[in-house]
Amino acid sequence: MRLPESIAGYARVHNKAEEDRIAKTASAQGLTATGAAYHGPAKEFTVVVLSGAPPGESPDPLFEQLASQAQADETLTVDTFHENEQFDRVDGSTTICAPVTGAASGSLCVWTDRQFTGWILGLNIGVDENRALVGDARRTIAG
Repeated sequence: MRLPESIAGYARVHNKAEEDRIAKTASAQGLTATGAAYHGPAKEFTVVVLSGAPPGESPDPLFEQLASQAQADETLTVDTFHENEQFDRVDGSTTICAPVTGAASGSLCVWTDRQFTGWILGLNIGVDENRALVGDARRTIAG
């Protein structure tokens, strides 16, 4: 899988070391992952899309895993108390988003749909904007 050169006007930043780190972390869990960073004015986000296994019914397990990992790393705190889950009956996708605080502020959104499971960690990007980025990313990735 190849991620696009831009999503919603944010330009992709090629960082082979970070992309390799994402792939290696997923591989250690028996998954395949493609990740990339995107930058815009005073904002940035990372997209990671998992493949190689059927998408899960719910993004809940991955969301909880990412929130726990951020907490364990003591860099970011995902506010799971204010998480918001939405199911789209038209395309069968489910997205969970929550604010993030700590070394940076922003939001985390995790989605699952009929093709992929993935997540976006946005810095200086609120939950509503991140949720919109998920929709843009999913449409771009699906082609």
